[in-house]
Amino acid sequence: KFELVKSKCKSNKMAQAHSKMIHHVEPGQLSHMTLKDPMEIWEKLKNVHRGQGFATSLALKQKFLTSKKGRNQMMQAWIG
Repeated sequence: KFELVKSKCKSNKMAQAHSKMIHHVEPGQLSHMTLKDPMEIWEKLKNVHRGQGFATSLALKQKFLTSKKGRNQMMQAWIG
């Protein structure tokens, strides 16, 4: 009985998350949101919109190599 209640709660939370995601995306993104599991939807959207070309890679390297610690930023936060 406990497992059934736990399963219903999980299903309800997933449905709520799915609903929120649908209401916060542009209409053109809805075609990527056909899955039921919000985590799977998130992964699909992430993969669709992730830059994968040479220019993206070069820009990320440039950003990393030219990054600077902020004046009010703690050294521990800057290092990671």
